[in-house]
Amino acid sequence: MLSKMKEILKQSGLAVLATSWRDNPHCSLMAYETNEPGDEVYMMSIKSSKKFINICSNPNVCLLIDTRTGSTTDLNGVQALTVTGHHDQPSTEAERSRIMDHLVARHPHLKQLAERPDVAVLVIKILSFQLLDGISSSYYEEVQSF
Repeated sequence: MLSKMKEILKQSGLAVLATSWRDNPHCSLMAYETNEPGDEVYMMSIKSSKKFINICSNPNVCLLIDTRTGSTTDLNGVQALTVTGHHDQPSTEAERSRIMDHLVARHPHLKQLAERPDVAVLVIKILSFQLLDGISSSYYEEVQSF
């Protein structure tokens, strides 16, 4: 089941990112890319944004990814993947540049954002996946722990 979860993660490219500050949740729609093994998610954020301020205060995050294709009338077969993770910074400037290049290659609309000097690269190290398959089938996989 873990391979199916990683497949959904790698295919989508859009997720809702949930952050928290002083127990106040905040959600943001985000474009993302993953690393090849599917155990890290990469995103960009302006450093003055609420999500970035939250993530610096509390590095524990959650992502929601689903398989909807635009129809809200037929939701049979829709899967929802919850990804829990921990924010980290790229370890080097070379890693930051590599991640930015991958993000812009997958999401060309992020090019202007990537060129801003006040943009941070978010590295989310995945801790676990939970896949809801339809209304009642749920699968959980722990990936790593901190």
